[in-house]
Amino acid sequence: MLIVGLGNPGDKYYPTRHNVGFWAVDYIYKHANRVKKKWMLSYKGELAEVEIEGKGLMLYKPLTFMNLSGEGVAPLVRDKHIPLEELIVVHDDLDLPVAVTRLKFDGGSGGHNGIKSIVNHLGTPDFWRAKIGIGRPLDGTPIPEYVLSPPPEIELPMFRKALERTYEMVRLFITDGKDKAMQYYNTRNPEDF
Repeated sequence: MLIVGLGNPGDKYYPTRHNVGFWAVDYIYKHANRVKKKWMLSYKGELAEVEIEGKGLMLYKPLTFMNLSGEGVAPLVRDKHIPLEELIVVHDDLDLPVAVTRLKFDGGSGGHNGIKSIVNHLGTPDFWRAKIGIGRPLDGTPIPEYVLSPPPEIELPMFRKALERTYEMVRLFITDGKDKAMQYYNTRNPEDF
């Protein structure tokens, strides 16, 4: 199984909304039962191996910029013989409210350049997307500026919950299957917000 987190490389981008995919795989890495292989440079990105509930999985962060994400993902998927049903790409989503999560298989890119690139390089949209909502700007801020800005401090606890939910979704995917993972990840718990 391979979990890909999307983001842009570099310290100045790490705290921005567009890097929520990086945050998620870093959270999974930190909270996994066991680290089998630490982060190393590979496939134009950073690759690690962890174990959750006795199951090994790979974590990957492309270090190309967002719109070139597929350049590393596609060769990695092919070389490691990852079935597309076991590929989950975690990314930010403007059309979901802040920190709301959704898991779905296939579909369009929703205008997300990282997803577009992966679809183009894989030659198919048939893989899992774990979406973490970042909402849309309410004050007229241009979208590029908005996604490349850090969220306000008041939203950080909400994103922390979304990262926890992403970890639990992956755990459920491994232990109970995709249906249970979808049911959990696609249900908004009011107590979380």
